[in-house]
Amino acid sequence: MSTRLVCMKKKVEIVVIVLVVIAVAIVGFLLVDVLLRKYSAKVSKSNLEEQYSENDTVVITPQPLTEEEMKKIEEGEKKREADRQASKEEWEQMRFDKVSVSIKEGSVTKNGATLMITNNNELSCGHGDNFRIQRKILGLWIPVIPIVMSWSIGEGGIILSKTSVTPIRDWTQIYGALQNGKYRLGEEIYINGEKQYIYAEFSI
Repeated sequence: MSTRLVCMKKKVEIVVIVLVVIAVAIVGFLLVDVLLRKYSAKVSKSNLEEQYSENDTVVITPQPLTEEEMKKIEEGEKKREADRQASKEEWEQMRFDKVSVSIKEGSVTKNGATLMITNNNELSCGHGDNFRIQRKILGLWIPVIPIVMSWSIGEGGIILSKTSVTPIRDWTQIYGALQNGKYRLGEEIYINGEKQYIYAEFSI
């Protein structure tokens, strides 16, 4: 009996040691990843400063709207008015699983990507001005550690019913340039005052 207890104790100790080694490996990997991304961010900023001196001025001239763009704006206003007139029952039928987030093909780089957020609900929903990125390590989704303490991209908005938006997400100021690996980006979606992150996977 004592021999069996000793064997079981040794097995438990081995399992604990293996788990500790895995945990240490993941923490070490994340720390190295953060240092690499911080270095990449500094290099990118340095290169940008070399390209533009203090006296350089960039002037952006707004282009007049086309007839097609004006038509889309008018249609959007009509849908917003329909949302305002919608009943409580119609709003209660809104569901998060009718909103999808995907990565536009060919848009992924180490610095960012273009999303495709589609709202298949009958009424409008919202998307937030923040997002999160996770990396798949040993089969687990681990949050990518930001290189800054707080941030806000300030690009939230309304997604009209049966339409899509394609926001560009540049994560270099938040996470730095990502290393090769498998990731997923979580976008904030708002319905009836409730928030949920909907994810889209991508690889670098």
